[in-house]
Amino acid sequence: MEFIPYCAEEAFQFCFYQIPKELFTNKNYKGKLSSDAIILYSLLLDRLSISIKNKWIDDEGLIYLILTRKEAQEKLNISDKTVTKAFRQLEELKLISEKRIGKGKTYKIYVGKINRKIYDLSTGNFTTELPEKVRHSKNNNIYNKNSKNNDFDKRDYKDLSFLYANNDWNK
Repeated sequence: MEFIPYCAEEAFQFCFYQIPKELFTNKNYKGKLSSDAIILYSLLLDRLSISIKNKWIDDEGLIYLILTRKEAQEKLNISDKTVTKAFRQLEELKLISEKRIGKGKTYKIYVGKINRKIYDLSTGNFTTELPEKVRHSKNNNIYNKNSKNNDFDKRDYKDLSFLYANNDWNK
């Protein structure tokens, strides 16, 4: 087998899983997550776009996904024990929350946001809460389940190509 480097026009031909850097630097997560758990979290983040396309949004407007342990094992090429440990680590650190569907082994998985410390200029302290002014700002587009603008059933999620970079260097 020989080494074949990439040319400039080939550099963006792949889709990638994004891994939040904070999982390596934030004291809430650094050293507490295995590499498998970090990669699983990035896989779950990636699957959120599929959930939107499938309209997997609960009554509270929260996006969930469905990924069996077996499917996660196959995608990440890890054992049942390792995938179970990775899910447990993510749940313990509040990066996911699982709700069992029926009596089977299938779960709705809610992906949690990374707990970021925010510096509040008004108090001079670090907090995980947004300051009151920002939280209720007119520009803060928080989902309102009673708003007619958030009617997911009327939205068209068939074409998500806009999510990917234009890889045609000849344009």
